[in-house]
Amino acid sequence: MAKVQFMVVQRGKTAPERNTQPRSYWRELFGGMKRGDFFILPKQKHNSVSQAACTYARGRSTIFKIEEGYCCQIIK
Repeated sequence: MAKVQFMVVQRGKTAPERNTQPRSYWRELFGGMKRGDFFILPKQKHNSVSQAACTYARGRSTIFKIEEGYCCQIIK
């Protein structure tokens, strides 16, 4: 079994600069939505919105096909 090595936390020094965004557009959008809220999205965005809904809405949403493309609705 390989031994895991950890970095030592140094007090008094500043942490390394952050490379990632602390906020997500989708997290803020789905977080502010209540039951019954919905938005319409084009067919080209279906995959990215579906993935974001799985990540940030966690079973509270449904995506269904309509004439204009797709509709994402919060159900819980």
